[in-house]
Amino acid sequence: MTEKLVLTGLTKRYGNHLAVDGLELQVKEGDFISFLGPSGSGKTTVLNMIAGLVEPTGGSIMIDGVDLTHQPANQRNIGLVFQNYALFPHLTVSGNIAFPLEVRGHSPDEISRKVDETLRLVKLEGFGERLPSELSGGQQQRVALARAIVFEPSLLLLDEPLGALDRRLRESLRQELRSLQRATGITTIMVTHDQEEALTMSDQVLVMAGGRAEQIGSPEDLYQRPCNRFVAEFMGSSNIVAGTSLTKNGKALLQIGNVAVPRSGDVAADGRPMQFAVRPDAVGFDTDGLVPSALIGTVVGSEFCGEYYRLHIETDDLGILASHIKTNTPPAIGTQGVLTWSAADMHQLSDDG
Repeated sequence: MTEKLVLTGLTKRYGNHLAVDGLELQVKEGDFISFLGPSGSGKTTVLNMIAGLVEPTGGSIMIDGVDLTHQPANQRNIGLVFQNYALFPHLTVSGNIAFPLEVRGHSPDEISRKVDETLRLVKLEGFGERLPSELSGGQQQRVALARAIVFEPSLLLLDEPLGALDRRLRESLRQELRSLQRATGITTIMVTHDQEEALTMSDQVLVMAGGRAEQIGSPEDLYQRPCNRFVAEFMGSSNIVAGTSLTKNGKALLQIGNVAVPRSGDVAADGRPMQFAVRPDAVGFDTDGLVPSALIGTVVGSEFCGEYYRLHIETDDLGILASHIKTNTPPAIGTQGVLTWSAADMHQLSDDG
């Protein structure tokens, strides 16, 4: 696949505040990529610069091999969907969808045909004469999406498109949105702060913090192989296990206080600080056979999560760790047990311990 979008050294500064710091990004034709990060991470600023709504301080924006860095927004052939939909309240559904075709000078017959096709695509046949105020939130979202794709844009930008909907409707519509994107093949960039949304919908995820790219990769890569502590903790729950490297009888170990546990990762000099991410569902908690050489913790909290209980377990050297256990009777507060996980479930982080 060819590169649809290339950002090179993209930078935005507001006075002394560096909102986006030299972002480098390549997006392939037909990909669905999510910009994921907390508030203030710069993800929406990047989206707005791609759309032409914000002027970059430095760097370049290439779409289909053409430099559009300083091109006006209305000349970029980009579809944009906002969280609040931004529909014209005085226009019907068909009128809203037809608007971008009208301003581009399409003929009435072509507009009618394209509007009908797009209504079918977003499953709103029969709703063309309704006003936005007569629609549900989910239906308004579909109209906004239809208006953004009816003119066959080169790129589709989504700014928290499901953020105004309740959880159940979001889960339903994210599947529809992903199916629609696959059907049309439109290269799509979505801004979101919802990790589950990014993981379930994207081909690639860009995690941002402080205006910088922390990591980009497939959802599986970011979840299973986070590059640092920020990504590990932001991409779902993670236990951060810190200690120092130790080699004993040819085996790579991690020294945690007075306890040494098998670890993954490369050979390292003894005493080197190391950090690993261990997902809660990989952590076992055994209340039988407490031994001094094991990593022992005490249950200080328990949460019912439907399919499992999340235990909060306090340890002397690692603070509070989380463990997921499937049981009808979780251990009581104050119960002591041995914390276990396999070396294969440890992923080394780039941060020093």
